[in-house]
Amino acid sequence: MSIKIPVYTEEYGTHKITIYEEMEDGTFRKTRTQLLREFRHNIESISVHEGEIVSNRYDRTEREWNTPTAIHNYGRPRSFYAFSRAQIKKNKMYVGASSSMHGRIVKFTLHELRFKPTTSQGIKMLAAQKYREAIELMEVESSND
Repeated sequence: MSIKIPVYTEEYGTHKITIYEEMEDGTFRKTRTQLLREFRHNIESISVHEGEIVSNRYDRTEREWNTPTAIHNYGRPRSFYAFSRAQIKKNKMYVGASSSMHGRIVKFTLHELRFKPTTSQGIKMLAAQKYREAIELMEVESSND
């Protein structure tokens, strides 16, 4: 199974969310897939640093799951997929970010994706559906993440 993490960057005022995949060596590699391209004009920014996403191989603690770990500042560590499922139910989407997109990337900072206040609930629901599809959130069994 390919592990997919949405990663936010901003280039010249344009919001981009690119899918990164976790490789067998535990590093994250950029793919050509961009998430929520059609919703760029609805994205305002991302929240302040709220935690980390750490590759399973580089997580210093033994975990029950085989996917990257989401360590939220105000919660317990969870599988990134379990964390994302719980947040989507609360109408929140989380993305990773990194100060450097070069070299061996093994962790990202965790941020909530923020939409402009004028964005309708219907657009947010459609964006959430695209988010789920892009990282294959529904295809992962909860016992294996």
